[in-house]
Amino acid sequence: MSQPDPLAVLTAPAVPVDRLRRRAIPIPAGLIATSRRQLGLVSREQCRLAGLPRGRLFRLLERGDWREVTRGVLLVQAEAVEVDDWPARARQRALVAALAGGPGTVLLGAAALAMHGIEGPALEYVPEFAKLAGGQARARPECRQRRLTRRPDVVGHPKTLTIDDVLVAGPLWAVAQTLPSLERRRAIAVVDSALYRRKLLRRDLPTLMAALAGVRNVLALRESLGLCDG
Repeated sequence: MSQPDPLAVLTAPAVPVDRLRRRAIPIPAGLIATSRRQLGLVSREQCRLAGLPRGRLFRLLERGDWREVTRGVLLVQAEAVEVDDWPARARQRALVAALAGGPGTVLLGAAALAMHGIEGPALEYVPEFAKLAGGQARARPECRQRRLTRRPDVVGHPKTLTIDDVLVAGPLWAVAQTLPSLERRRAIAVVDSALYRRKLLRRDLPTLMAALAGVRNVLALRESLGLCDG
C-alpha cells in the first residue's frame, strides 16, 4: 500500500471563497516577486525580511489564502505551477527543501536531479538536503536531512553547483545518491535522462559505478547501466 504524500498540500485544491466579501491583505511587492521566482513558495524568514507583519501573515494562513507546506515554508501562490507541468512540480518540491534548510543548504538526490532537469524518480518524492556546516534540523516528514559523505574529488564532476541561487549536488553525485533507492526501471530512466540531457556522458558510467561501490543493489545497478543509451 502506497504511503500518503507528505507534500500533497502543494497540489491540494483551493478552498472556494467569496473574495468580494473579504478585505484584501496587503503583501509587500518584493515578497510576491520572490514567490514567483520560487514557484509560489516563500519562507517565513523571507516574509520577515520583506517587512510582512506577523499578524498579517497569521491572517493569510488562517483565511486559507496561504498554506504552510512544512515548518517555515509557505505556499503563497498555489497557481504558480500547473498540475500537469511535471518538471516544474518536481522542481517546486526541491525548493521546499532548500527553503526549509535555509542558508548553507545543499540539495541532494532526487531534489538535485529536479534542479538539473533530470527525470526518472517518482513525482511524489520527498526532497533531501544537507547542511554544509553540519548541525541537525528538526525531523519533518515533508523533507529529509542527510549527512554528507566524504568522497574523493573527480575531475570534471563538481560535487556542488549553484542553479538559480540554489546549491545542489553535481549531476554525477546526485545520480549516485538517488539510484540505490530506485526500482530498476526508474534507475534506468534517471541515467537515460542524464545522458540525454548531457549531464553525464557514456564515458562517465564507470565513474558512476565507482561512486556506487559498497551500496546495496550495486550488482543490479551495474546490469541496469548496461541498458542505458540516452
